Amino acid sequence: MPEDVGEAEEEKLRLGRYSLQILAQEDTLKALQQKDFANQETLALILLQLDITLSALRDALMGAGDRDFTTLETDTEAILARLQGDTGAHATVSVGTSATSILAANASRKEWLIYNNGAAILYLGSSSGVTTANGIPIVPQRAASGRIYKGAFWGIVSAGSIDVRRWEVT
Repeated sequence: MPEDVGEAEEEKLRLGRYSLQILAQEDTLKALQQKDFANQETLALILLQLDITLSALRDALMGAGDRDFTTLETDTEAILARLQGDTGAHATVSVGTSATSILAANASRKEWLIYNNGAAILYLGSSSGVTTANGIPIVPQRAASGRIYKGAFWGIVSAGSIDVRRWEVT
């Protein structure tokens, strides 16, 4: 217990410094808790996974036989050229309250897009049996597109008629 006012003030200052040090240490601990530290074991596991990935890449390249990167690149470009379409065709179709053919089936199709350019919901289907109850809705000013489906597209609206834009790459 301090004996005079001077010692009391000195004790008060000393306790204040301790409080500040404790607060600073608490802030440091809080900051450290928010960090993600990896220990040596974690780093070793990550490196092991990376090694497996690099090994798999090496094995895949070695498994390519007598091919090098040049022949692999040439083969890749040839595959991409086959996937890309040579011809694009677009048209406008008026779709009303009766099922209307929008895009005929095409085994050569590589890509398609159907855009609802109207003010009503377009309902898409794969046959003339499409209705507003079973068709897939395409809201106004939106499109549907894809690369795999080669069948027909039909459309219908609940009232009036709308302008539908189609695009096909073969």
